[in-house]
Amino acid sequence: MPQPFIEKTVAEKLYVGLNFFDPDLPTGETISTATAAVSPSGLTLSGAVVISSNQVKQLILGGTDEKTYTITFTVTMSGGQIFTPSYTVRVI
Repeated sequence: MPQPFIEKTVAEKLYVGLNFFDPDLPTGETISTATAAVSPSGLTLSGAVVISSNQVKQLILGGTDEKTYTITFTVTMSGGQIFTPSYTVRVI
Protein backbone atom coordinates (compact mmCIF):
# COMPACT_ATOMS: atom_id res chain seq x y z
CA MET A 1 0.00 0.00 0.00
CA PRO A 2 1.57 3.35 -1.02
CA GLN A 3 2.00 5.85 1.80
CA PRO A 4 -0.61 8.63 1.58
CA PHE A 5 0.61 12.23 1.81
CA ILE A 6 -1.10 15.56 2.53
CA GLU A 7 -0.12 19.12 3.27
CA LYS A 8 -1.95 21.22 5.84
CA THR A 9 -1.61 24.58 7.54
CA VAL A 10 -1.12 24.97 11.30
CA ALA A 11 -4.70 26.31 11.57
CA GLU A 12 -6.39 23.42 9.76
CA LYS A 13 -8.16 20.72 11.76
CA LEU A 14 -8.97 17.72 9.58
CA TYR A 15 -9.31 13.96 9.36
CA VAL A 16 -6.74 11.72 7.71
CA GLY A 17 -7.76 8.19 6.99
CA LEU A 18 -7.31 4.95 5.12
CA ASN A 19 -9.68 2.51 3.43
CA PHE A 20 -9.17 -1.26 3.54
CA PHE A 21 -10.36 -3.58 0.76
CA ASP A 22 -10.03 -7.26 -0.17
CA PRO A 23 -7.53 -8.96 0.21
CA ASP A 24 -6.56 -6.92 3.31
CA LEU A 25 -10.16 -6.92 4.53
CA PRO A 26 -11.75 -10.09 3.12
CA THR A 27 -15.52 -10.37 2.75
CA GLY A 28 -17.10 -11.06 6.13
CA GLU A 29 -14.24 -9.60 8.19
CA THR A 30 -14.37 -6.28 9.99
CA ILE A 31 -11.95 -3.83 11.54
CA SER A 32 -11.84 -4.73 15.24
CA THR A 33 -9.55 -2.07 16.69
CA ALA A 34 -7.42 0.83 15.49
CA THR A 35 -4.99 3.23 17.11
CA ALA A 36 -2.74 6.00 15.80
CA ALA A 37 0.61 7.46 16.86
CA VAL A 38 2.56 10.43 15.49
CA SER A 39 6.29 11.01 15.11
CA PRO A 40 7.94 13.36 15.81
CA SER A 41 5.81 15.02 18.49
CA GLY A 42 4.18 18.37 17.74
CA LEU A 43 1.18 17.38 15.63
CA THR A 44 -1.92 16.74 17.76
CA LEU A 45 -4.03 13.61 17.34
CA SER A 46 -7.43 14.62 18.71
CA GLY A 47 -9.61 11.89 20.20
CA ALA A 48 -9.65 8.22 19.30
CA VAL A 49 -9.35 6.71 15.84
CA VAL A 50 -12.79 6.49 14.21
CA ILE A 51 -13.68 3.14 12.61
CA SER A 52 -16.41 3.30 9.98
CA SER A 53 -17.09 0.18 7.90
CA ASN A 54 -13.83 -0.39 5.97
CA GLN A 55 -12.25 2.95 6.94
CA VAL A 56 -10.16 4.28 9.82
CA LYS A 57 -9.62 8.00 10.35
CA GLN A 58 -7.94 10.28 12.87
CA LEU A 59 -8.60 13.96 13.57
CA ILE A 60 -5.36 15.99 13.44
CA LEU A 61 -4.55 19.60 14.26
CA GLY A 62 -1.66 21.96 14.88
CA GLY A 63 1.90 21.09 14.04
CA THR A 64 4.87 23.31 13.28
CA ASP A 65 5.43 25.17 10.01
CA GLU A 66 7.73 23.38 7.55
CA LYS A 67 7.75 20.16 9.59
CA THR A 68 6.85 16.69 8.30
CA TYR A 69 5.11 14.14 10.51
CA THR A 70 4.34 10.45 10.15
CA ILE A 71 1.09 9.08 11.52
CA THR A 72 1.21 5.32 11.96
CA PHE A 73 -2.04 3.43 12.35
CA THR A 74 -2.22 0.00 14.00
CA VAL A 75 -5.30 -1.73 12.63
CA THR A 76 -6.46 -5.17 13.77
CA MET A 77 -8.95 -7.13 11.67
CA SER A 78 -11.52 -9.55 13.10
CA GLY A 79 -9.58 -12.44 11.50
CA GLY A 80 -6.46 -11.52 13.48
CA GLN A 81 -4.44 -9.73 10.79
CA ILE A 82 -2.64 -6.59 11.97
CA PHE A 83 -1.66 -3.79 9.60
CA THR A 84 0.54 -0.77 10.38
CA PRO A 85 0.13 1.67 7.49
CA SER A 86 1.56 5.19 7.71
CA TYR A 87 0.35 8.59 6.56
CA THR A 88 2.71 11.53 5.93
CA VAL A 89 1.58 15.04 6.89
CA ARG A 90 3.58 18.15 5.98
CA VAL A 91 2.68 21.41 7.71
CA ILE A 92 3.03 24.41 5.39
